[in-house]
Amino acid sequence: MTPDDTAGGCPHPHQPYDPTGAHRADPHSFYRWARDEAPVSFSAEIGAFLVADHALVSEVLNTPEVFSSAQAFAPLDANPPEIMRILDHLPLPPHMVQADPPQHEHLRALGERVLHGRRISAAIPALRRLADDLIDGFAPHGHADLLSQYAHPFVQTALGELTGFHSDDADRLDAWNTAFLTLAAPVGDLAARTEAAHALRDYDAHIIDALEHRRREPREDILTELVRMVDDDGVAMNLPDAVMFVRGLYAGGIHTTRDTVVTTVLTALSHGLWEQAASDPRAVAGLVEETLRFESPHRGMMRVVARPAVLGGVELDAGSRVLLLFGSANRDQNAFTQADTFAPGRADGRGHLAFGAGIHRCLGRALARLEIRIAVETLASRLPGLRLPAGFEADWTPEWFFRALRRLDVHWDT
Repeated sequence: MTPDDTAGGCPHPHQPYDPTGAHRADPHSFYRWARDEAPVSFSAEIGAFLVADHALVSEVLNTPEVFSSAQAFAPLDANPPEIMRILDHLPLPPHMVQADPPQHEHLRALGERVLHGRRISAAIPALRRLADDLIDGFAPHGHADLLSQYAHPFVQTALGELTGFHSDDADRLDAWNTAFLTLAAPVGDLAARTEAAHALRDYDAHIIDALEHRRREPREDILTELVRMVDDDGVAMNLPDAVMFVRGLYAGGIHTTRDTVVTTVLTALSHGLWEQAASDPRAVAGLVEETLRFESPHRGMMRVVARPAVLGGVELDAGSRVLLLFGSANRDQNAFTQADTFAPGRADGRGHLAFGAGIHRCLGRALARLEIRIAVETLASRLPGLRLPAGFEADWTPEWFFRALRRLDVHWDT
């Protein structure tokens, strides 16, 4: 079906969706139009049907037998031939996010073995120390960019320590993760993809070297756990799977967590709730949860129709792609009371889809919530007088995958 076809005898409405341009600063105007006028609409720009309301997004997420995750994000082997010639150094298995049952159950079980509750809970003291150390670095100055000076190094360092990479690797890992995301984006020019492909080769070589080092010198970290699984004849994880797990851990664990730390601070300051967060740490969890709903950090995931289906009255052929708009679903007035109102502690708040739903619900959501809560709690307790500069205007990044600020400048009295 295309935009010129009909659904239910009515013309199929269409409005371009451009998260990197026209809808960068304000995607919500498009989301409202889509929910009201075309909950399932075809985007010629990305060659996929956009799914905008909460009930339909939930339906797709909970019926993996109909809506395959094979293209949750673009598989690396979907890149042009000239890119694939560069990426001939290692097989390209799917990440668990891209896997359907029964392969998905196996990969997820391995992931749960790595990101278990004991490992996450054991990280709490180190996370608190890290947050304090970062704040110590800028607190005397009376101003900071909370993205570059706090949220990004906090999440980056925390993930590096959990994984087992050396702290000196942080900047390179960041650049390599960006290269991986470039190759997984649905659109992009050939020159950028070529550069990213060469970077990915370096990334994979670094991961393999780190795994080999852990084989010689095991520790209590994720790299060591991956080596154990690769070496365990009873567990079917090979080296390419382990490399893909690390890529996916960074792709999913840096941006969304970092960006939610920043947007949580922004929404609290914008709605006059920062003093409450500073005086009552228990309020921070509700503040974080409502930010995840109100400004969902992940724009959405892709699915492929496995067999002919009807979604929201629209007929979908097998092979059609659908893009689930989490940010729109989480502002659906049919799912949330006064959905466009920021209301921490709302009774229906846990119904948001910021971490997805169904069998592919985000594996790292407990770690993400913990990191965000500790980062915001610590900042609020240390800098209760935090404020936005006069005339502040949010500057959002032109990203396909993420709803993120370029920076967040704040001030306080010293």
